[in-house]
Amino acid sequence: DHAPHLLEEKLSDNPPSGFPGLETAFFALNKLVSKNIITLEILVEKLTAAYKIFNIDSHGEIKVGNYANLVFLQHAPCIFKAEAAKTKAKFSAFDNITSDISIEHVFVNGQQMF
Repeated sequence: DHAPHLLEEKLSDNPPSGFPGLETAFFALNKLVSKNIITLEILVEKLTAAYKIFNIDSHGEIKVGNYANLVFLQHAPCIFKAEAAKTKAKFSAFDNITSDISIEHVFVNGQQMF
């Protein structure tokens, strides 16, 4: 996450910069899909393009020898709850955002993380 600071840190006299948003990016951008502004395919393409932009080898395709970085989605109602976030920042501007798609599993380098 870009800024996984505790709320107490953000409310301090010298708050660190940034805002937590990695966990909510999909849900916030999926609102564009639900409003037919973009397709789910475009959303996934945009959220997974970093390997192309930064020329990172062994990513971006499911094939032997590549890193197994995968996200499994399911058509099911979902409500993002900041207090249940995996980041240490247990607050979000997107707390209680709803989605018709839930994130079921996340694998990073072949290891199930969620």
